[in-house]
Amino acid sequence: MANLKTIRADLAKLTAERERVVAAVLPADQLEAKLRAHLAELAKPIDDFIGNCAHVLNGADPYHVTPGSPHMLARAAFGLSLTPERIEALVQAAKTRAAASDAGQMRLTDTEKAERLADLATRLYLVGLEEQAALGEEQQRPDVNGAALLLIPLEVAVEHELL
Repeated sequence: MANLKTIRADLAKLTAERERVVAAVLPADQLEAKLRAHLAELAKPIDDFIGNCAHVLNGADPYHVTPGSPHMLARAAFGLSLTPERIEALVQAAKTRAAASDAGQMRLTDTEKAERLADLATRLYLVGLEEQAALGEEQQRPDVNGAALLLIPLEVAVEHELL
């Protein structure tokens, strides 16, 4: 059995690792896809505008080509600037700027993140059980898992979602 100082050092390392995993962002390709979807949504006014222009060519009044309210005019003006070429240029510029300011944060898919967090929860719980066995007269940590405090076996804690 390890001594309490070693156990608490292990707990600190695992807790720090869990914090890094929690702070992880999605991989760059998934974030780029998210950005492209957002820009495509913002570009929708150009499709509406082209449709309205087609109505003018079919005899509709040209005054109905653009939306009437200032809010919608601003949305239309912004959307009209987001041509496929402009979107590509924006994405490339954003990628360049993001690469320059990248702090090297951990990148994980949602699945990878969930798996790592589950593994860390199990490992923290097992070390927490070790801590309880070695505690003796020492002060209890304020953030100890209640199930570990009661020395509930891992399988039971998992079954009852206590991790």
